[in-house]
Formats: sequence, C-alpha cells, structure tokens
Amino acid sequence: MVKTELFSQLTTKLETYSFKDKGIIYQIELVGGICNLKCKLCPVTKGEAKRKENYFKVDFLEKMYRRGDFDNTFYTELQMYGEPLLHPKFDEAVRLLKSFGLKVGVSTNGTVWREGLKKVDFITLSSDSILYRKGRDEEIFSKVFEKILKETEAKIDIQVVEVEDWKKQIKKLEEKVSNYKEKVLIRTVPDCFVEEEKTQYQDFCMNPHLSVSIHSDGDVVPCCFEWGKQLVIGNIYKSSLEEIWNGKRRKFLIKNWIEGNLPKKCKFCKFRSPILLHYRFWINWGRKSWL
Repeated sequence: MVKTELFSQLTTKLETYSFKDKGIIYQIELVGGICNLKCKLCPVTKGEAKRKENYFKVDFLEKMYRRGDFDNTFYTELQMYGEPLLHPKFDEAVRLLKSFGLKVGVSTNGTVWREGLKKVDFITLSSDSILYRKGRDEEIFSKVFEKILKETEAKIDIQVVEVEDWKKQIKKLEEKVSNYKEKVLIRTVPDCFVEEEKTQYQDFCMNPHLSVSIHSDGDVVPCCFEWGKQLVIGNIYKSSLEEIWNGKRRKFLIKNWIEGNLPKKCKFCKFRSPILLHYRFWINWGRKSWL
C-alpha cells in the first residue's frame, strides 16, 4: 500500500490517540435543517431533529482556530442535517479551513454548484434512487455532476444508499465516470433511515471518545447521526473545544457509556463508531494515494 506523508500522520495519530486529548473535529454543519430537496429517506424531510433552521457563523472559524479547536484535526467535512452548499458563505468557509492547513470535504446532493467546490479535497456525492430523491431534477443533477467531474480537482466519493433500484443507479454512474476512474470511488451503504430499527445495540462505540460534530447553532455532539439535541455536550460559540471536551456534560455521557446506560439515540443506531467508517474511507483514499 502506498502511503503519503499525510496518510502516515493520520495512521500514527489514531494509533497513539489518548482519550485525554481534545476531540477530532470531523464534521461542521454549515446549514441546519435547510435543503432544496425532500428525499423521503432523509431525517431533514421527516423533521426528526425538531430544531430551528440555522446557518453556521463562518467568521467564527478563525476564533476556533486561534484558540486551538482544530489542533487534533487534519480533515473536516462540511455536512450533517442540511445541504451545505446552500450556505451563503460556503466558499469562505472552505477558504478559511484550507488556510488552517486542513483537508476539507463536503457532502452534497449534487444539485447545487459553488465555486468553492474547486478548492475542496473530497466530495461525497449522494446519488441514490430517483424514487427517493424527491424534487431532484435529473437534468440539473447531471449538469452539476459533469461540472464537478471536469472542473474540480477533488477526489469524488459517490455514495449510493441501497434502496429499490440502486443497482441500476450504479450502472448509470459507472458509465458517467468511466473517464474519471482515477478520481472517483463508488460505494454503497445500507438503508438506515427509511425503516425504524427495533433492535437495541450494545456494541461499544468510539465516537464519544474520539470525535465531535458541530451543529449549525454551535452545539457540539459526539456523532454525525445526532442531528437532534439528546447528546449535546457544549456549545462552540460559548466555550473552547478543550473546555467542552473536559466538561461535565461529556464526562457524564462517557460515564453512562462505560456503564452501559446508552442514550435512546444510541440504543437504536445501526452504525457503531461512524468515525471508524470515515477511517475506512481514509484507508481507501490512502491506497489510492489520495491522501
């Protein structure tokens, strides 16, 4: 396996990580609860978070950087509970994060073009069955997709949720990217949103111990699947990440996790340790010498 310097640094960081360190910021939700589509598989459409729509304060990123909030971070993805490209300062957010020396990713539904996409390192493109992407105009999607392929230097991670005609969708995508295989990875994930999971999970999850995701209103949570407010451990606008990481709320969450008293949100979660899911992406990217 080919390892670049950055990939080696990532591997070393995770292998030597101490739970006393500050968390790894790996997601910032630029846009909360706002999307231009109404996909029936999506928690935004379902209104599951039951919180106000919001835009992240992009100018605040500089303060976060100055006080060391990004010290443990090498990669930050702009995504969560909304379409990040709808943020009026998306391009500025990318510029700032890149100026901090970070790799920047964005997860998008592929129907909006912004110039900032030319500067990001990774683009996760949600390209599921049109039956589930209600409101997505296939012509617009195709035009944006072509623009992403031709005009960005980003590595493109195409995610297809295994719903209904997903196999046909894979074939269409493979035809579209046939001339761009050196920069495109196509993968599928299980359908984890459409049907409510009844089974309770007790598997150990690394997210509360390793990572944080930041809501558009500044609330800090341990996981990208926490688009609600059950697991808030602090607010980045009010406290530094170090203060939040060592604060009472997170310690209480960790204590409950260790004792097996899982929050309701976690008991029914199909994904254990989403940060390790991202780590597998990084491994694949490393194998392709993308890092």
